[in-house]
Amino acid sequence: MAKNYFIRYSWLIDTIRRHSSLSLGELQRLWRNSPLNETKEPLARRTFFNHRTAISEMFGINIKYKKNYGFYIDNEDFDEETFKNICEISYLRKNYDEDMAKNLLKRCVWLIDTIRSKGPIDFDRLNEAWLNSALNEEHKDLPQRTFHNHKNAIHEMFGIEILHGADGYYISESDDDLKEIRNYMYETVSLSNLSSEFTSLHGKVFIDPIPEGMKHIGSMVEALKNNRELRITNQEFLDDEPETVILHPYCIRLHKQRWYVVGMNTKLKKICRYAFDRIKNIEETGRTFKDPKTSMEQCFWPLYGMVGFGEKPETVRLKVIDEQRGYLRSLPLHHSQKEVETTDEYSVFEYYMVPKWNFMMELLSMEDAVEVLEPKHFRELIANQIKDMYKVYFKE
Repeated sequence: MAKNYFIRYSWLIDTIRRHSSLSLGELQRLWRNSPLNETKEPLARRTFFNHRTAISEMFGINIKYKKNYGFYIDNEDFDEETFKNICEISYLRKNYDEDMAKNLLKRCVWLIDTIRSKGPIDFDRLNEAWLNSALNEEHKDLPQRTFHNHKNAIHEMFGIEILHGADGYYISESDDDLKEIRNYMYETVSLSNLSSEFTSLHGKVFIDPIPEGMKHIGSMVEALKNNRELRITNQEFLDDEPETVILHPYCIRLHKQRWYVVGMNTKLKKICRYAFDRIKNIEETGRTFKDPKTSMEQCFWPLYGMVGFGEKPETVRLKVIDEQRGYLRSLPLHHSQKEVETTDEYSVFEYYMVPKWNFMMELLSMEDAVEVLEPKHFRELIANQIKDMYKVYFKE
């Protein structure tokens, strides 16, 4: 998403400078026909003015306007080095753009990590840390202008504000409690940064792979922002052929190292979920939809994971032996978890949820340390599963 904005920023600056001045209508026509506009999305008036403000705040380049003349950039307000930096983090340079976007993210996350761990920190100490960083392959100083551009980009992309006080730069306490999605993005890039430091620790540091299907994240976020209907070609693991569905995407969710999109399947008239790694293709239909009356947070509330949409929750009670209950206390199986009975030998935990096969698999992984007390049908489901497993391993 960030790199898509930089594409537009650099295109706007370059286009207006090359034409000296342009009306909004002319800009909209040029954007519609630009090869950079792969989706042929129109440049809305409100979007243009938002980009104009962002360009001014982030890079200090002002797109001005005169009646009967149009939008233009004054040469006095233009900085070639700044524009070069914008281009380097956009898709304007073939076979070079993606690395530049990644490098910007890495530098931004390095700044966050450094200021959070060492802050308050003045600029001289910050520059010294940059000179010693493995990310600084050319061992060059950190220009103050570049720092402030990155500082603005951090606020734009992550919502994290770097403040300045008497003792130097610091990150406010309110920004320390990052939202879940921002936290995931931040941690992912942060681990990528650390890989540069891990080169001398081969065989000693292991990181789980990033979830598959990340290529769809940009398309999904755009559809969510603008309530755009999607045509999704999806193939489940056991299906011989892919299936194409029309979906009103309501939300995306990361669960157990897998991204999902959740929305209304227009043919089935019910909420369904689709894993990114099983989606073969995504297209916009050109239609939009209204937001659902029920919040997705309410839909997820009674579920364990991504199974059981629309089903009625019920009370689940588990008997957990002493050796296992500490793990459940420190990492609850579900947000509704309550410890309703405690003895020297065991505890009883109670949940209000939709118990499905995925919850059953979680309980089976704890073997005989956990016993389902109720509901009866869920206890019987697990008992039958254990019988089937017994037949596999102890064939008569």
